Amino acid sequence: MIVYTNGLMLFCRRILIDTGSGGSSEYVEHLKEVLSNNESSIQEILITHWHPDHVGGILDVLKCTENPGPKQYFMLC
Repeated sequence: MIVYTNGLMLFCRRILIDTGSGGSSEYVEHLKEVLSNNESSIQEILITHWHPDHVGGILDVLKCTENPGPKQYFMLC
């Protein structure tokens, strides 16, 4: 199965731009793997707009991040 997502990770600031549709265990496992392989974590989440394919994965992303998780959340209008 191919999983498409509208998410992008910027490693210089550790910002996750959009969180994808959500409900995909493949996406969550891949995100965990990328963060682990780069010894990184998500500092901030930037939501570009409030469409389900951009915000649907927020809870999934928060579940797979280290405590306390991202400190800041932003939404562009």
